[in-house]
Amino acid sequence: MLLTRECLNIPETRDYSALILKYTQQAERLIWADHKEPEVSDDAKIVISYLLFSRLEDLLSKGPYRFYAGQPYFLRREPLLARFTADYAAFIRETLENLNAMRGEISGLTGGWRTITGIRDCGGDQHNRGRCTLVVETDGGRFVYKPRDCAVDRWFMELADAFCSDYLYVPRVVTGRNCGLFEYVESTEADARRGEAFSYNLGRFCALVRMLGSVDQHRENLLVKDEKVVPVDLETILAPRERLDFFARSTGKDYTPAEYERLQTSLRPSALLYFEIRGEPFSILHDPLGEGRTPPPADGRQNDKEEKPTGLEAGFTAEYRRIWANKALYAAELCRASDCRIRTVIRNTRQYDAMLDLLFRDTEVAGEENILRLLRADTVPDLEAVCTGELEGLSRGDIPYFYTEVGSKDICCDGETAVRDFFEMSAAEQALHRLDTAGEAELEYELRLLRRTKEEDGSDR
Repeated sequence: MLLTRECLNIPETRDYSALILKYTQQAERLIWADHKEPEVSDDAKIVISYLLFSRLEDLLSKGPYRFYAGQPYFLRREPLLARFTADYAAFIRETLENLNAMRGEISGLTGGWRTITGIRDCGGDQHNRGRCTLVVETDGGRFVYKPRDCAVDRWFMELADAFCSDYLYVPRVVTGRNCGLFEYVESTEADARRGEAFSYNLGRFCALVRMLGSVDQHRENLLVKDEKVVPVDLETILAPRERLDFFARSTGKDYTPAEYERLQTSLRPSALLYFEIRGEPFSILHDPLGEGRTPPPADGRQNDKEEKPTGLEAGFTAEYRRIWANKALYAAELCRASDCRIRTVIRNTRQYDAMLDLLFRDTEVAGEENILRLLRADTVPDLEAVCTGELEGLSRGDIPYFYTEVGSKDICCDGETAVRDFFEMSAAEQALHRLDTAGEAELEYELRLLRRTKEEDGSDR
């Protein structure tokens, strides 16, 4: 069933809508030609078409395109649209093949299914030729599909089951050759009566991810299930330590050793702690203004006393000491994860988005030359292979994706090693180092860092 403007009621508000429709229909032919399994409803096929339509519209709606609508400029960009379309079609075909091959494993998440009734794009970044996270609806239930190596997710699920099940709920996952299928978890509305228990549990989670060296653990990647913390994006749950010279160069700042140590994790409780309780914003840190203070009372008088401290620090302290007391067990778990693949972030998404905008301002060749010049200027000479990989991803409309293994110091891209010994420590070495140096003095240092985050916004560097 081909997508039509009539079946989706898409207004013709932009001159390039016909161009998008052309490539969407081309992708549909690539997706469904000779397709047999699994069964996909006609409604789901329309939804899948619309996912691509929306992605193409988003790509073409970037600032520079708005000024070129209807101009020959579009003809120079058709190779990009053709690559994007072919990539997306290949991604959907690969997804359907994986779902069919893993039908038995999926039954453990849904209770059995026969037909795909819908697919929802989660709106996340696209990596590795158009791949992105999807929610798959079936006649037996729903689950989350992630098109990447998910062995680290399974490792963390098993770790949480063994050591952290009293304060964490980690969605069930089954892994395939190049994907993972995840239990779909609805975030429950926190109950004010459970607020202190959740605060305590969040403090425990902060202690765990600080030991693991996690990055990207912010509130958009956390759900609430009663008073338990539910982490849902675990591809950076372990993270290696960057070399200081590259870290300083990529941020444009000089850091003292203490500041560098602090910035090895992007854990920012001020970015974690805002959740909805019965429709009202609730801050574990009692800091609804985000400025380290509470709002004045309705009558305008100043508060007579400070807010009571929460259980965040108590939870952090208790879990830190528990990990310390059982560090031999955690060390064994870290060794078990050494072959797991984890994502490593070279630049943040906002930087790549800005480069995509710049890339589309010029002709294809001129745009790529300008972006490569910018990438090289922001790195060190031995990262030429990284710059090349970044440009290749950007030229396909992707956010570049780099990874390493938990026990490795190398950066990899698209199945190849890009830079050897890029990291000062592997993710496993860094976590083991934190276990070895744990103690009361280090705990007090960590608590000081935790308190200092109250006035920070948790934004990426």
